[in-house]
Amino acid sequence: MNDTLATFSRSRTDSDGIIRFRYSLEDTSNNNYYLRVMLRQTSAVRVDVRFYPNRATLQEYDGTQWNVLDSDTGVTSSQGTWYEVVAKVEGSTVQIWRAAPAGRWTSRSIRRMRRSWRRTP
Repeated sequence: MNDTLATFSRSRTDSDGIIRFRYSLEDTSNNNYYLRVMLRQTSAVRVDVRFYPNRATLQEYDGTQWNVLDSDTGVTSSQGTWYEVVAKVEGSTVQIWRAAPAGRWTSRSIRRMRRSWRRTP
């Protein structure tokens, strides 16, 4: 397992945005291994999406612990398969799409996790 931590950031004055990335899990032998992408981080809140071998979750840190806002067991990741993800953060709404392994961005290959993940302050 690669323990490298890569980071990039965006100005806090503009907390809305779109993140697009590709990922592949190198080891799916343990359902507790995951890829974590921080979608929003301020002094008051942290929100991230995590892709496990057997599910994907949207989580928020409230200052003391991580809380699962939503989880989708229909979003599984196969070892060595590349997936494309688009995450849109706008106000208190987070929308996440993941392309099927074929990588074609069509209405059939985009998997929208539930509807939108919403967190109202």
